[in-house]
Amino acid sequence: MDFLRLLKKTAGYLNMNYKGDAHAWIADGKIPDEVEERLILFCEKIGNESQL
Repeated sequence: MDFLRLLKKTAGYLNMNYKGDAHAWIADGKIPDEVEERLILFCEKIGNESQL
């Protein structure tokens, strides 16, 4: 069973809605621009359930 499917099943077991995932990291004590852009897109995605 793949990792994302396990997350979805766990969320279902806990009566939670799995809306996706995001990976982030810190480089030299800062959030890289690429990470910030990905997180903004992720937040926009989970804010609009019709995209899921």
